[in-house]
Amino acid sequence: MDVPRVVSSDRWALVGEAGVFTDPFYSPGSDFIAIGNDYAADLIVRDARGEDIEARAEAFNTTYLRLFDAFIRLYDGQYPIMGSAQIMTAKVSWSC
Repeated sequence: MDVPRVVSSDRWALVGEAGVFTDPFYSPGSDFIAIGNDYAADLIVRDARGEDIEARAEAFNTTYLRLFDAFIRLYDGQYPIMGSAQIMTAKVSWSC
């Protein structure tokens, strides 16, 4: 994991490739962009309303980084097998 935080109650967030990102080749990479943007937007709206966002920011940060950790384990080191038609056919068939 490259960063210890992706959102903060100090009014900053790292979204897309600025924070942690699985891989643009696999669709969860785009999902992480959307999740990060949703979290940041939620915190901005709540902060603008005057809500205390500290606990929510901590929960978002923990959830996002745990989800990232789970997904990155699935994709780490996969590029070497992409050149094999047999392996990729099995991999794509298995994951459908």
